[in-house]
Amino acid sequence: HSFPTRRSSDLSSVAICHGGRTEFVYPPCEQSSIEFALERLGADSLDDCHIQMSCSRFGKPLSEVMDHILNDEGLEAFNEVCHAAAKIPDRDLDKFTAAVLYANADTSCEVCRIAESLELFEYAPGVRDTNNLGAWWLENKLDCSLPYEMDEFFDYAGYGESIAENNDGEFVEGLGFVCMEEGYTGVSQIALKKE
Repeated sequence: HSFPTRRSSDLSSVAICHGGRTEFVYPPCEQSSIEFALERLGADSLDDCHIQMSCSRFGKPLSEVMDHILNDEGLEAFNEVCHAAAKIPDRDLDKFTAAVLYANADTSCEVCRIAESLELFEYAPGVRDTNNLGAWWLENKLDCSLPYEMDEFFDYAGYGESIAENNDGEFVEGLGFVCMEEGYTGVSQIALKKE
């Protein structure tokens, strides 16, 4: 029998506690893993157990959102989010994090939709202000760079401010700038709420 290998960074671990005993599951996992843990604990359902995140692949910026999903919606909903997020390549995890925070997503349904629609978001990693945004956008989105002689005369900050306003984008602390791809007026088009 050959099992797919996963890096430990792909996993979250969740402690299921019942009757003074603890079992761990590692979302994304099969429903049968959760059922086996309940059986080993002698619990009839997850409702009879205390559930707690012990390790998250999502990192500190999303820990509050993921804890909220696990505690308010349950392990099955959290597992669904983990399954959706497992399909995201490592290189796009910061983009995923920024998009979730940008969209103020706080339910498993919303977070899964973002994971499945990540291509609808534009992400400028590490960009923290309008000046850097103007330069990044010019180089990466328009595939253009100004000659060195003209560079000091261009208003990168003004251009970046215009991009942020026109695209309803925002700077996500510690990650970069995020907005919807051109042609999308906001996260509501993927049935999310943007407050």
